[in-house]
Amino acid sequence: MKKGINNLILATLIFGFFTNCHQKGNRNSNFNKDNKFAFTEKKRIVYVEKFDDFLAHFFCDSIFQISRIDFPLRGMSTEFVFNEEEARDSVGNSFFIKDRKFYWTKMNWTVIQSANLNNIEDYSFFKKKGDNYYEITYRSKLDDIVLFFRFQSVSGHWYLTYYSFEWN
Repeated sequence: MKKGINNLILATLIFGFFTNCHQKGNRNSNFNKDNKFAFTEKKRIVYVEKFDDFLAHFFCDSIFQISRIDFPLRGMSTEFVFNEEEARDSVGNSFFIKDRKFYWTKMNWTVIQSANLNNIEDYSFFKKKGDNYYEITYRSKLDDIVLFFRFQSVSGHWYLTYYSFEWN
């Protein structure tokens, strides 16, 4: 009798173990199917900023402009020296030179306003589009100043990643 009870208990445990594992496996597979279904139903909407809208906002809002510059900003200026130091050009713009590369700093960034650049009588304008970047060049017709901007798209938002201010 004792042997029969032990066999019955053992059989019940084995049956329960396999039944529970099978149900657990089914629950997991249903769970995964539900998750995949739910994931495909809820498509993530990524806002992609239009470049022209960004550019207009960039030049008219100084706080927005600072927030969309990747500092220290790689660039160029015709008024600098080639040693590792923080310095200022003749207009007072601050920059930093390291490894013979020119960087604009955030602390003394001079806000660039479109009001000065929109006058087509004074400036010529060139825009080049790449896969995830725009390059814009403003050339002064009065005093040979050339401003060059490179903007890149990062996660659907545009950032200034290169700025050059040069005299020709």
